[in-house]
Formats: sequence, C-alpha cells, structure tokens
Amino acid sequence: MIPFCAWLYYERAGVDASFYLLLASSVIYIIGVFGLTGFGNVPLNGALDKFDITLANVQEIKAKRESFEIPWNRFHFVRTIANATAFALLLLSIIEI
Repeated sequence: MIPFCAWLYYERAGVDASFYLLLASSVIYIIGVFGLTGFGNVPLNGALDKFDITLANVQEIKAKRESFEIPWNRFHFVRTIANATAFALLLLSIIEI
C-alpha cells in the first residue's frame, strides 16, 4: 500500500518532502522486506524443508542448524531494521503534510 499511497500523493500534491519520504519508505520496504524475504529467507526455508531430519545424525543436524540459523537471523535482523525505517519514514511523511 505504501507505493500506492506515494503515487496517490504525487497525483494530488506533486513533489515535495512528504512525497520523497513516501517514496523512500516504499523503496526501503520493497527491497528491504519483500526483496530480502524472497531472495534470502525463502530459499533458506526451502533448503531446510528439504533436509530429512530422520536420516541425519546429530553432527549433520547441528551443521544444518548452523548453516541455516546464522544467515536466517541476519536476514531477519535486516528485514526488521528495514521495516522499522520504512515505518518511521511513513510517519514522518504524515507529520510533514
């Protein structure tokens, strides 16, 4: 909805500080949340889903967890920061209006 709001704002009010804040919020959200989810977390989840825990020993399970957990948590942290930043910019665009 944020890109749609940015477009509506542009159509009604033109280019000003609020529009740029909405635009920045849109870009950060699309890349930092949707993009990172689609190209980071989802492939990790898919690889984890293919791992058959019933056939693995303790060392293989531990190795799989380490290969999954560290990058997944890193991606999730970046997504959280991107989401919070996009939300803050969205709030600033409302205050700027």
